[in-house]
Amino acid sequence: MRHLRIVYDGREYAGIPGRSADQIREDIAAAVSEGRSIWLPVVHGERRGVPTTLLVGPGTQIAVLDAVADDLAADVAAADTGTPLNE
Repeated sequence: MRHLRIVYDGREYAGIPGRSADQIREDIAAAVSEGRSIWLPVVHGERRGVPTTLLVGPGTQIAVLDAVADDLAADVAAADTGTPLNE
């Protein structure tokens, strides 16, 4: 299962369901290129995630990551043997 992660101010958040990392990156890039800020909806917490928003604009340090937490060990093993990674 793919998990979208967002790192903002040293803290990790999850993306809201239904949004891809590329969509979020496009929203951020559009806002920054226009010199404006946006409120990015995210989920904070692991078990019972709490919906919240992050203020993102020019100069904001943020990372949007596609991570494969459930298949990480299989992907590492596949990379060592040259086998294609899971999608």
